[in-house]
Amino acid sequence: MSTGVWHQGEQQLQASIGMQERLASVGQQVLRDYLTEQLRSFFPLLPFVVAAAADEDGWPWASLWQGQPGFVSSPDPQQLHIATTLPAGDPLSPWLQAGQGLGLLGIELGTRRRNRVNGVVQQRNEHTMVLKVEQAFGNCPRFIQQRQPLPPRPESDGEQAEQLTTLDAAARSLISHADTFFVASHAGDQARRDGHLQLDVSHRGGPPGFVQLQGDRLLIPDYAGNRYFNTLGNLLLQPRCGLLFIDFEQGEMLHVQGEVEVILPDSASRQARIAALPGAERLWQVQIHKVLRRRQALTQPWQLLAFSPASQAIAEGQ
Repeated sequence: MSTGVWHQGEQQLQASIGMQERLASVGQQVLRDYLTEQLRSFFPLLPFVVAAAADEDGWPWASLWQGQPGFVSSPDPQQLHIATTLPAGDPLSPWLQAGQGLGLLGIELGTRRRNRVNGVVQQRNEHTMVLKVEQAFGNCPRFIQQRQPLPPRPESDGEQAEQLTTLDAAARSLISHADTFFVASHAGDQARRDGHLQLDVSHRGGPPGFVQLQGDRLLIPDYAGNRYFNTLGNLLLQPRCGLLFIDFEQGEMLHVQGEVEVILPDSASRQARIAALPGAERLWQVQIHKVLRRRQALTQPWQLLAFSPASQAIAEGQ
């Protein structure tokens, strides 16, 4: 995705619902290459951000970075500073040298606000990272579940990282009960900017169990949203993704890489398959490639207060 211009994958999906012409003008208004004052004041409020980067083979990873409110700041409209030391088990840590693409999602669970900022790592040392802003835009709160922070859990021996060859029973349980996950993606080499991949990370939500397990695949409904198709547009052009599932109360993070098939309602059989999942307008199926589990990785537990109205409506079959 380029500032003010949708890339080929996004345009293809926008055209499939008759929205390409309308969204061509919308894109000029909503996509900026700088931070507005609203965004500059939003990010310092957050105790965490979700991040996306790609490894040396171009496989995206999604992760969550934590700190005291203010650990993310904006000294000017072109920069975000992130003051955090990434744990050794964070899958993004080896791939964040200067010049690498980085996607960030700021999400405030109490108010259900979220904003995305994508760009390139300008500087990095052990405790600080500087992101040069290339894309900034807001997203609707439609499927964000409302949560509130609980007291931090007692100090422990630290997180425990474990590579899995497949989804074990604990991982499958986490996914099958999830009402939220995050997805990292990029559009591949054809959408590079100044030599780097344009990483993006987005939120997905629904009623618990909305992600279906089918052997070593995940089947995910795509619900109605802002119609930009940033994530699915990326995946049409470059089908590898990084997913992040979180146990918000127990603190476990499950990082999943996989290859995606986007299933559009372009045949009777596909339409029937999509209709079998309430609320779905299209589907995406993820063939699992790699799994990383990090226990006790989320230091701040979060308690569910309420499902979003959109999630409740799907759960009730409305």
